[in-house]
Amino acid sequence: MSLATRIGRPLRWLVRIACARPALTVVLALALAAVSLVYTLTTITFSTSTRSLLPPGRPYVERYTQYEREFGDLDSIAIVVEAPSLTEATVYATRLVRRLHASGVPLKRISYRIDPKLFEGRGLLYLPKERLGKIREAIFDYQEFMEAFAARPTLDQLADGMATQIANAFVANFIDLGLSDGKGAADLKFVQDLVAQIGSRLDRPAPYRSPFGTLFAVEGTDSPGAGYFLSEDQRLLFILAEPETERGSFTGDQRAIEGVRAVIASLKRDFPEVQVGVTGKPALQNDEMVAAFHDSQRATIIAFALTLGLLLVAFLRVGKPLLMLLVLAASLCWSIGVATLVIGHLSLFSVMFISIVIGIGIDYGIYFLFRYEEELFLGRSLREAIEITAARSGPGMLLGAVTAAGTFYVLWLTDFRGVRELGFIAGTAL
Repeated sequence: MSLATRIGRPLRWLVRIACARPALTVVLALALAAVSLVYTLTTITFSTSTRSLLPPGRPYVERYTQYEREFGDLDSIAIVVEAPSLTEATVYATRLVRRLHASGVPLKRISYRIDPKLFEGRGLLYLPKERLGKIREAIFDYQEFMEAFAARPTLDQLADGMATQIANAFVANFIDLGLSDGKGAADLKFVQDLVAQIGSRLDRPAPYRSPFGTLFAVEGTDSPGAGYFLSEDQRLLFILAEPETERGSFTGDQRAIEGVRAVIASLKRDFPEVQVGVTGKPALQNDEMVAAFHDSQRATIIAFALTLGLLLVAFLRVGKPLLMLLVLAASLCWSIGVATLVIGHLSLFSVMFISIVIGIGIDYGIYFLFRYEEELFLGRSLREAIEITAARSGPGMLLGAVTAAGTFYVLWLTDFRGVRELGFIAGTAL
């Protein structure tokens, strides 16, 4: 007995059973497809992490995992503001953040400025060593004055100390004939501030401000851009927003990103000269996912349309081509149900299997239908034509499908998890 006969007999027996109860066969097939679809919609999850698709145990994967563990909090939406002036950029940032809070965009937190007042009393801890060295030199210059005033904090002692500092600066400038780098003039700034504050409080009541702040002044705290997240040249202002991610979705940050872009668009009329862009890892990943899904859906629709068009041209009728596509759609539902049961999730790679299977899977239906039409032309009855087609052409189609599925199952041997899952799902679907 040949191989074709050994395979053809069980296929003919299976077709005979299906033809004995055709309505029951169709109902069972559609019911199984519906159950698979419902099970998938209620159970399947989406793997959005790119790290989960990489082969585990590889050095570069371990380094990437460590990077995400240490710097995962940096994965925020970055809103970049470029304005003609720093003042306009800060005004825009304040308005934008206020509008984002009011519009209900799903964002956990928004950061664009750290108030310098939060560092009062601890500002020296954040200064570079060079700046600390200059402060130490200034303190040494006034050490005698401060120690004398601390020992006897009276008005006459304060006046004597100021007179001594002025005299020392005058003598220093007189001896070097004004050839120094201006250090003496810089040293008198503390005395100038002290005299100005005494005169101000004598003229009218004024809030107290320590004159020693001149010695410990931290540069930049009073500038218009103090505390804002700015680029080195202060041309760009950055706003960091952490989105509320919807778990189990390929585009979990889409609502937040689209909401941010909508608010930015609404402010365009009030700030026509301000250029604003949305970037960062969540925004880039969202744009990639949206583009991939859009292309996948378009490819699936085009594949169905082209397949239907070719079938209509080949058979010059509508009924049988539509039934073939219905059978193909039911088999796709079964396939995704199996994928949900075995793997449990879809990735950016495995979700593409539908457009692949449409083009390849329809081939076997075309083979079967052409042979079935030939048997009808030879005078067979409908049931005989189906059984003979299954017995004589079925083995070749079955082995062809197994071979095609095997080419996808081979992908399971690769280390890349996303490709492995694609191979299993596509092979099972075929």
